[in-house]
Amino acid sequence: MPYRSLNPDHLLERVQTLQKRIYERFPERNINRVCEELESLTRSAKERAQWINRPLWWLRIGVGVLIGASAVIAIVATPYVVIVPDQPFSFADFVQVLDAASNNILLIVAAVIFLVSTERRIKQRRTLEALHELRSLAHVIDMHQLTKDPDSAFNISTPTAHSPARRLLPYQLGRYLDYCSEMLSLISK
Repeated sequence: MPYRSLNPDHLLERVQTLQKRIYERFPERNINRVCEELESLTRSAKERAQWINRPLWWLRIGVGVLIGASAVIAIVATPYVVIVPDQPFSFADFVQVLDAASNNILLIVAAVIFLVSTERRIKQRRTLEALHELRSLAHVIDMHQLTKDPDSAFNISTPTAHSPARRLLPYQLGRYLDYCSEMLSLISK
């Protein structure tokens, strides 16, 4: 199903095309450098996605060996550790052994779950780092739009003493804001 997932190559192609369009219209403006950064992030996102989708075999094998070795040690050591009393168990002894065994089983299960989920946590951290970079870039793009008020292009609003300098013609301002929108749209992909 070609429409159920994004093709990273097509996404990179769109970002590169947008970067060229921005450069042709605004070669000296910072929006051009922001789009270059978006292109760089898009390239690295493709590599990160491939890394995240790949299994970490070294970690899986290490966890499997650790769990297996622990199980073998527990089985081999049991005859040397368990002391069988000469007199029969009382109910109180049975409850005490059951309590200790259930606590040990719970701790072992928790340790196994922790070890098995290590790969997921590593990949999740890497994914969150990538999302943070994209989120930061989205904020930078938003900051570039902040001083670009469409009303000022049509002289609807009167500038104040602290109003930012308006150096774009109405058509340029529209293109600038469109490019910012397109970059934000591509970041959301």
